[in-house]
Amino acid sequence: MKGRLPGGVLRLLPVVAAVGLGVAALMLLLALGRHPYSYYVTLRWAVCLLMALAAVVAFVIGRPYPGVVSVVLALLFNPVAPFRLDRSTWQTLDLAAAVAAAVMAVAIGRPQQPRQA
Repeated sequence: MKGRLPGGVLRLLPVVAAVGLGVAALMLLLALGRHPYSYYVTLRWAVCLLMALAAVVAFVIGRPYPGVVSVVLALLFNPVAPFRLDRSTWQTLDLAAAVAAAVMAVAIGRPQQPRQA
């Protein structure tokens, strides 16, 4: 699939995904505070969609590990069939997901180095 996208689009996708992951990381860190229930509903939708985008981009550009982690996090934060966990568990997961999103933003957003034979 890598060869089917125009070069400019292929170069732009990782940047878009990296920015989206940065937004997700920031939202997840902000979730450690006290907010109305509507913030957490919005958080689920945003994180799920941004992780799904990051997964697609990671697989398209040939970086499967961030792709797999993004799929797992998209499933964890899915708003359609949400997991019901207590607040302390969610805080731990929010922090871990924020760190993972930040690491994946760097991994997906950095230019690929040509492989040496």
